[in-house]
Amino acid sequence: MRTMCWGKSLPSLCRSQANDRVCQDWRFPFSEGACRGKLMKHIYTHDNIVVLHSVKNILALNDIESFVKNEQTAPVGAQHGIGNTFHELWIINDQEYAEAKALIAREIDNPPAKAKWVCDNCHEENEGSFEICWQCQSPSIQLKQEI
Repeated sequence: MRTMCWGKSLPSLCRSQANDRVCQDWRFPFSEGACRGKLMKHIYTHDNIVVLHSVKNILALNDIESFVKNEQTAPVGAQHGIGNTFHELWIINDQEYAEAKALIAREIDNPPAKAKWVCDNCHEENEGSFEICWQCQSPSIQLKQEI
């Protein structure tokens, strides 16, 4: 698990020897006594920025602040190493790590399965992920109730 402090001065990060922590004011290596800010923790990595922002939105809906690191690295590609192009999500307050990890596990890694449904119009069976019948494009009963 990687951690870093949330500072407000420079956009570049000053890494420690362990390459897993960053100091608060971005100039000095991390030390337990020197850290005066909120300790951030790395929580999620993905190569697709859209997926990463979906996770960020799920956390935001649950009042967990997060920070996207390496957001603009996709254009660099393999010339700088493939490991440097992955987008990372860090939570701002490390005290919320367990809650955030549980949310990600529940919503992203193991989404609840939706039951199949039968269209009222054409009587075709549809997968639970469909809100509109694939055969006749009629909305599901659940979607009709939401509208």
